[in-house]
Amino acid sequence: MNQSQSPLDKYRDDIQAYIDLGYSNAEIVRKLADRGVQTSRNSLNRAKRRWGMLEAGTGFERPGSKITADTAEVISEPVENLVTPEEAVEQRGLSLDEWEIYDVTINEWDGMRADDQGILKQRQMKIKLRRIVPLEMIAPAKIPGKRFEVPRRRKATDRNPRFVVLVGDQQAPYHNKKLHKTFCAWLDEWQPDEGVLIGDTIDFPDISRHPDNPEQDATLQECIDSGYEILYEYRESSEKTHWQKLSGNHDERLRRATIDQFRKAYNIRRGKLPEEAAESPLLTVPHLLRLDELGIDYIDPDGDYEHAQIKLSPYLAARHGWIARKGSGASALATLEHLGYSVVVGHTHRQSLVHKTRHDINGELATYAACETGCMAEIEGGLGYAVTPDWQNGWATATIWPNGTFRLDLATYVDGHLYYRDQRLSV
Repeated sequence: MNQSQSPLDKYRDDIQAYIDLGYSNAEIVRKLADRGVQTSRNSLNRAKRRWGMLEAGTGFERPGSKITADTAEVISEPVENLVTPEEAVEQRGLSLDEWEIYDVTINEWDGMRADDQGILKQRQMKIKLRRIVPLEMIAPAKIPGKRFEVPRRRKATDRNPRFVVLVGDQQAPYHNKKLHKTFCAWLDEWQPDEGVLIGDTIDFPDISRHPDNPEQDATLQECIDSGYEILYEYRESSEKTHWQKLSGNHDERLRRATIDQFRKAYNIRRGKLPEEAAESPLLTVPHLLRLDELGIDYIDPDGDYEHAQIKLSPYLAARHGWIARKGSGASALATLEHLGYSVVVGHTHRQSLVHKTRHDINGELATYAACETGCMAEIEGGLGYAVTPDWQNGWATATIWPNGTFRLDLATYVDGHLYYRDQRLSV
């Protein structure tokens, strides 16, 4: 016998089949011993190393199921004849009334028969599922009985520039209730010309990517009703303020869930006559919050929320924000660097006001500003997903002159007191 050969060489195909079935070295040694082949785990490992078989055979995965907040994966037993994906899911105790199958992969390989008499075809199924959210049960917020007109925009002058408030991240129904009352009182006193809802008016925890949290279990309808109530009270407090709303990543959860689970109903609208203007699709934040009845303009991003922007002046824009860096001001500065112009953002739940001066090729100077507005949500508890978060309550304002130049200010809420410019307000 050639010295490079091993007694196991003639059983190489059988050993590969055992590996494909997921057998351990000890189990393979026992199988070979039953067939009169005496070897050890060390000898088997040496042979496997020489053959390049140290890893488990291709195709086989450990059977079982794995469930996260809104996704699941089922891996069937390796068998010769597979059941249907639906049967495999139900065998793992998952109800198809609650889960939707969206991807099925079948692996196939040659394995050893249980009686060691020949080879049989082995098949295993990997099934991916997503949780079904009953979006069809969502209804628009209840109407309290008043419809608001869209205010006319006032023409600014050098002596009387435009006054804009930028506020967001209420995460309804998890907004700070005392802060909300304070803000409404501030609106009543200051009567801004314009208002920007910077995004994440509502939280939608039921359709988030985070694990289920019983302490943060507001239903979709509770979120809609609470968000509407917040905006209604903003409008009541300052009826001459012209409001615009941006979408945020939490608002976006409804759009993503609709696309994932009800794609054919994504753009469905109420019936209309040919001469009537089209309304917002039914399963959208503008429709469910009744923004048209509140007299609030919605800035449609025509895609994901990150693309939406409000141009406040030739030099200043407002966005919800998509960059989240550690530390106050870091996200605002990174957004300014990315965009190349002054910007006000929400998203981070922090407050900051930073500046950057650039020098062009001719030595001309340009100073830019970036602002994080803070949040209107409860900070304590971190909305169930952030531990002792570095967040600040409050909002921002912009004073904008006719030539487009501007000044930014922060209103900061601490320990029940609002600090804004030279004032302290308590409600």
